[in-house]
Amino acid sequence: MFSDLEAALKDGAFLKWLTLRRSRSLLIHASGILEKMSQGRYAFMEPENELDRWQVLDRESGRSRSPASLSGGEQFAASLALALGMVEMIERSGSRLESLFIDEGFGSLDLHNLEAALNALRVAVNSGRMVVLVSHVQAVAEKMANVATVVRHQTGSRIEWLSKAPQGELAELDVHSSALEGLL
Repeated sequence: MFSDLEAALKDGAFLKWLTLRRSRSLLIHASGILEKMSQGRYAFMEPENELDRWQVLDRESGRSRSPASLSGGEQFAASLALALGMVEMIERSGSRLESLFIDEGFGSLDLHNLEAALNALRVAVNSGRMVVLVSHVQAVAEKMANVATVVRHQTGSRIEWLSKAPQGELAELDVHSSALEGLL
């Protein structure tokens, strides 16, 4: 009996076990989010042991894939699912994460996947969190309730909040001179 306890506490074994358990819990939460975002195509797979790397199950092919083999948009969706999975884990542990800041990545998404990502973020907003998106993507600005643009001037930069009418005109702005921030 004591030998089992000694083995569990020896050389960081308990810490490895705890880390693996938290990683698996994260993958379970994130997998559900990724499945919704990908309309059931992708899910995270649990590692067989602590030495294995995370894999993504591609239900279309029936095979596991390395996250590195996903397209840029698919990687963004997987990363977003992991981030939202972490938020859910934090919430379940009794803490609260009040705001999320997401910088870029939206340009790698087609319109369908962009809508899926924004819908996943709306769930976070509907649970009372502030979500700030930083993006140069016109389609993101068009779907946001509140949009600010960073405008460069000779004396420095300033932030200007845009009404709905100017949001539709953002495509005409030089994307190198402005960054869009959207508050869902």
